[in-house]
Amino acid sequence: GDVEPFPFAQARDLLPLDDGCSVIVRVKQSSQTQGYVGGTTENLYHTCPSTSSSSSQSKRRITSYVGTEKKPRRFGAWALFLSDNGGSGKPGRMNLWGVPLADLNESKRVKITCAGEMPVLDFAVDPVTLEVTLVVGGSLYTLASSEVEAVLSGSATPISPVQREVYVRSDFNQGLEKTMVPAANHFTTFDATPNLSLSTVRGQAFAFLDSRFFPLDPDNKGRVMSVRYYNTSHALVMGTDFDSWNRAEVGVYLVSLHGEEKAEVLKADGSLKSPRPESFTASGEHAAWFNTDGEAVVLHVESGSTRKVNTWQTSVSSLTFSPDGAYLAFEHSARNQFSQISVYSLQASQVHQVTAAKFNSFSPIWSSKGLYYLSDGDVHTTQSSPWGTRAPGPVWDGRCNVFLAPFEGQAGEALVELTGGDGAGSGGDPGSTVLDFAVKPYPLKQVPADTYSQLVSVEVAEGGGGAAFLIKGATLAAFPLSTASSAETPKGPMVVLEGVAVCDTGTNCTWCETTSGFVKSLNMETWDAVPMEGLTLRHWPKLEWLAMYGDAWRMLRDYFYDPDLHGLDWRAIYDKYEPLVHRCNSREDLDDVMKMMSSELSALHVFVYGGEYRAVFTDAALSNGEAVADLGAGLKRAEKGFEVVEVYEADPDFPLVEGNEVQSPIAQVTLRLTRQVGLEEGDVITHVNGQHVFSGVGGMGSKLRGTAGKLTRLTVLRANTGVQGDVIVRPISGSEASNLRYSHWEYQTRLKATSLALESGFSTGYVHLRSMSGAAAADAFAKGFYQDYDKRGLIVDVRNNHGGNIDSWLLDALQREAWMYWQSRSSNITNGGLGWDEQFAFRGDIVVIMNEHTASDGEGFSRGVKTLGLGKLVGTRTWGGGIWLSSDNRLVDGGLGGSAPEIGTYNDEWGWGLGVENMGVEPDVWVDNDPADAYAGVDDQLRVAVETLRSMIEERGSIDPARPGGKKTVNLDVEGSC
Repeated sequence: GDVEPFPFAQARDLLPLDDGCSVIVRVKQSSQTQGYVGGTTENLYHTCPSTSSSSSQSKRRITSYVGTEKKPRRFGAWALFLSDNGGSGKPGRMNLWGVPLADLNESKRVKITCAGEMPVLDFAVDPVTLEVTLVVGGSLYTLASSEVEAVLSGSATPISPVQREVYVRSDFNQGLEKTMVPAANHFTTFDATPNLSLSTVRGQAFAFLDSRFFPLDPDNKGRVMSVRYYNTSHALVMGTDFDSWNRAEVGVYLVSLHGEEKAEVLKADGSLKSPRPESFTASGEHAAWFNTDGEAVVLHVESGSTRKVNTWQTSVSSLTFSPDGAYLAFEHSARNQFSQISVYSLQASQVHQVTAAKFNSFSPIWSSKGLYYLSDGDVHTTQSSPWGTRAPGPVWDGRCNVFLAPFEGQAGEALVELTGGDGAGSGGDPGSTVLDFAVKPYPLKQVPADTYSQLVSVEVAEGGGGAAFLIKGATLAAFPLSTASSAETPKGPMVVLEGVAVCDTGTNCTWCETTSGFVKSLNMETWDAVPMEGLTLRHWPKLEWLAMYGDAWRMLRDYFYDPDLHGLDWRAIYDKYEPLVHRCNSREDLDDVMKMMSSELSALHVFVYGGEYRAVFTDAALSNGEAVADLGAGLKRAEKGFEVVEVYEADPDFPLVEGNEVQSPIAQVTLRLTRQVGLEEGDVITHVNGQHVFSGVGGMGSKLRGTAGKLTRLTVLRANTGVQGDVIVRPISGSEASNLRYSHWEYQTRLKATSLALESGFSTGYVHLRSMSGAAAADAFAKGFYQDYDKRGLIVDVRNNHGGNIDSWLLDALQREAWMYWQSRSSNITNGGLGWDEQFAFRGDIVVIMNEHTASDGEGFSRGVKTLGLGKLVGTRTWGGGIWLSSDNRLVDGGLGGSAPEIGTYNDEWGWGLGVENMGVEPDVWVDNDPADAYAGVDDQLRVAVETLRSMIEERGSIDPARPGGKKTVNLDVEGSC
């Protein structure tokens, strides 16, 4: 039969009632967070069909509780639901509650269960026996209907449910041993000598010797993060669990290259925290790394003792030992955010500052001549003036030079000459000294300045000369270093590798990841493919899941912005959920456990996703061929086929978005190019490639499966003529269709905003931002803002904005103020003249529209507008993500076991979290779009935003400057001057 949509714009769950009304849950919480009270908190609403022309009363909250209430299910004359109401009005553990259907009132709620420390995740009611089955933690529990009825009637107190024993017969094949051929993304670190290759592949360490692979840990017990060559018989391995299973702590181990002995523990006492695997390096008797606390650490291999390199907290990277192993160069952030290079003397245990904090210096590399590095001190902008549309500003393209800090003879001879000055005097770090090389660092004129991203290596020949190897874009190039004067004219580079993604220098070699695979070189001249053929990986998933749980737990501990973890006993949290991991039978099960574990932080921006899930299709081409395509239109089932309700249209003035055309394949603007007539509202599609749309199963979707981008024949019954005929179209993919629908909504909303403002007697600009992520978001702002910067009002719509990090760009543009004006004989501020200074400053009034799906940096922007006094906020309370993240705490299979909110935010007014974290930004004018009205196309938030703008404009009055009097006259008093 026909399927009719529920006429609500928001309805994620629904319990139909006998009187035609419903209990619904409007939104779904989008983060694994216990005790959540932000904008997408799930609540129960009682809705009834509207009895008037306006459906503004079609919904009401059943309770005023601030936390979560969800999953309404029928139990006789009651509605059961889940709630985390702790009893005092504040969130606690999720439990089962009930409310009578005859009186859906807050005062009638009854708590049914006390599940204890584990939350109730889900439940079901048997429609016949009314027995209730609960999912608590990883187990099923049951409640007899009589037990539930006793609690609901008040004759019994909340129940502790009884666990149900369930036996499932299966081989649970997802937990059996797996064998796989490694993919490119499995390869993480590499090191080599002329006769030996060492690689880290998906958490395992392998040696390639005598044309064969063998694992460095035959028992496959430890999880390797990085491996480095130590000597002819041993390698240094950074990883976990080589000495004691499932400790979850990282250690450094000495592992035999020949498998003759057990791995020797060098350091595995938990003090390593969570090192960055890419930072692990070694030379002679020492190894070094840095961790998430901004500490660079040196390990003495023989004794196992460690010492911190830097006594101050900072962002550290690019660790590299000098050729004799006596010094460790590293890159770090100065107080003013510029990157500096310092050198640590292992003998003196002292840090020496090499470069000043007046510019960026990075990518240090040692050679026999000294320390080479890149520096952008020769500041160069590509924009020479502020004139032009879209307020062009200076742009520094990252151009840099290669510098050399030289020394004579052996490495230590020059480095012991130190000045006693405090490095902080140049903006550096306290306690460091300025390093005095034989000659002050100078640029290599043989290498022209350019936008290099990495100095990979510098090879110096014994008799002089050599080459510097640098990455620019995706190219690794060699620049010859002649023995002549450093002032010699640069020679052209020689391209060494194309398609380079990243390069790394190991103990004895350099390796690079390219688009065609991994390559290595011992001398930067001859490049060989990294041996991969014949390598297979074997692992037991159930053991690996246990290890991944430990990794996720440890990285959340060490990456989270608060070392105190919001006051939690984090070891107790590990112990609480670890038993559930043993019961996991799929990677998805492990996700469920990690969601429960990470949710204890009660922080937003904690997401569990990714990893190696069981795929429906293992072949990408097959998967794409089975994907359902789309026609870029709204369709509904009609008597003879699918009727076109609406053809989606993006702004016709912007046919390209990020270089891609955004149009419906059945629109007139598309089909006229092939001299066909586009489809219109009311036209009916009866056949796809000769098959009737009602034949078989699946409707239109099944007929469009696998047709994206392919010529497809549609048979169409035209509404205006009644004639049936064919058109040839190229359906678009599901993602393209989603983008088109969104672009259609943006365009229509902009037209509505402009129309409503004109009806109210003023002009307004309208900018919608889907996200705050990167160039696409900046381009969207520029596209919408600068065409309307001279309007009297501006609406910035960040509803459904899922965040990013460009709020400062937007706030900077909106804070500009006009303090002077230009006028010539032919142009002024009203006819496209130069306008005013500051250029493109917005002088009007601003309203920001936001809703419960305004998230992360969309909330940061909204809070900034309010705090800086730039405008007013209209809509509903936002999502509540006020701690920033980078999602770099990845597990061995590439998944996230809880993305860690790493960067706290605060100010004087709001303190930690800016009043956003787990709360959301409150609007100045609260407007909640009624779901029934919104389904019908009514946008009350937009309407009120325009009304708010009108009030602001009327209160403020004119923004144009008063015209000055007559211009200056020069009338010389000729007679009086004699």
